[in-house]
Amino acid sequence: MSESRSAPAKSPVSPTLSIQTHDSCPPAETAIVDNGIGEFNDAAAPLHEVAPLSCFARDPAGGVVGGAVGRRWGRCCELQQLWVAPQHRRQGIGAALVRAFEAHAQTHGCTASTWKHSAFRRQISTARSGTTASTSMLFIHTQS
Repeated sequence: MSESRSAPAKSPVSPTLSIQTHDSCPPAETAIVDNGIGEFNDAAAPLHEVAPLSCFARDPAGGVVGGAVGRRWGRCCELQQLWVAPQHRRQGIGAALVRAFEAHAQTHGCTASTWKHSAFRRQISTARSGTTASTSMLFIHTQS
């Protein structure tokens, strides 16, 4: 399959630059963009300080029946994954995992929590407020 590439177009910003569009992500050019973003982010924030966080629900035999996995950085934690085994769902385990995850993050100085995944947005909202979330949104919970 050949790549489709447009002829260079004059840049509306500078007469010495040209802009090309592609139907793929050429590896060399993509690497330049990735490296540029990495250098910018490293200069702007100490991303090497991002640290993992997790908690797990276990059955009496020690088997994992649920888990909350995420990360923390500075005063913020992010819950990235929440899972409960099908036979253990709708028993409050997910909500308990979220509470345990937040409590553990607080021991590291975190005062704000974010969740981005739609699979558990409604369940977290329900666990917190007793209502149902009907729209997609990013929840940011800040401890006072």
